[in-house]
Amino acid sequence: METYPFPRPGRDLPDALASAEGARPVALRSGGVAWLLTARGDARAALASAHASADPRRDGYPFLAPGGRVLRARRSLLRVDDPEHAQLRRALAPAFTPSAAAAARAAVARRLRALVAPLAPAGAGDLVADLASPAAAGALCDLLGFPAADQVLFTRLTHLLGSHATPEPVKADAEAALADYVRAAMRASAGNGLVARLVRRGDVDPAGLAGSVQTLITAGFETVAAQTAWALLELCEDPALADRLRRDRTQIPVFVETSLAANTVIHHGITRAATAAIALPSATLAPGEGIIVALPAVNRDPAAPAGRHLAFGYGAHQCLGRHLARVQVAAGVEAVLASLPGLRLAEEATALTYTTGEGVIGPAALPAAWDRP
Repeated sequence: METYPFPRPGRDLPDALASAEGARPVALRSGGVAWLLTARGDARAALASAHASADPRRDGYPFLAPGGRVLRARRSLLRVDDPEHAQLRRALAPAFTPSAAAAARAAVARRLRALVAPLAPAGAGDLVADLASPAAAGALCDLLGFPAADQVLFTRLTHLLGSHATPEPVKADAEAALADYVRAAMRASAGNGLVARLVRRGDVDPAGLAGSVQTLITAGFETVAAQTAWALLELCEDPALADRLRRDRTQIPVFVETSLAANTVIHHGITRAATAAIALPSATLAPGEGIIVALPAVNRDPAAPAGRHLAFGYGAHQCLGRHLARVQVAAGVEAVLASLPGLRLAEEATALTYTTGEGVIGPAALPAAWDRP
């Protein structure tokens, strides 16, 4: 039996994920066995099933890294089932509607322009450290109502929690530190950010809210930064594409969707546990069996309709922040196209490294060059 997660040496998918096969059992490096789903039909059926639990306390729930068990105690939007999930989602949803994302577009664009401005005369820089990462962290601080200086803390703790190389005791300490930070912010409930507004409402379960805010930090920062970096890498590698998008910026949203599908950042997949039998197109899962939906493979399934992807998941737990994430990635592309002409890689593409040892995959750094004004 194959052992999962499969080693991924770089940008390309492992051969074992490169084709959309039927559901198959895999042994987990953290212990146990789970079903690996790589075909779109299986993925949609599993994620839409009311019997596919997101609760890591369920029998058979698959952990993709030994330290992943540290997160079992966190009660959050992504790790609970209905009715608790529905209650939390209703409370958070108004901040993540398409109209809310559209309203945030101007502020997101201003931040990107401010980050790009000092880069333009330099003629070179790291588009991850100098642009994608601080843009994502800053937008998250704005949304939650946290001080901009706390971006440094978010970056450090998110990396420790997301890395599969982090020892379990270190991961536990990072989880505790993040929980302490969020609880302190909830007690202060200052300003008009999302956290303060929800605390003042008084009708949201404090434990569920705290866990969900922790998840917004860990899931909403690295994913957007990585997805932005992937899109910028494509522009660096394809000057003709960059020129076309400069001439017709109405095509940027289309490009973003293509990039989301081709470079899905949820590295190893979405995990669930079957609480009752689940019939998939290629197999039937029994109660107590683990499920891994390998999104990077699913989104390359030849059977997928053109322009459609599951980069943000599917079903009741589909990513709440997907509309805002699209706005952020598009704004990053627009800012770079507007201010960094002649965009190109500053080193050979084969020299780039990727965050293959973490739950979110993207370029670890993106050294680029451009024409000075």
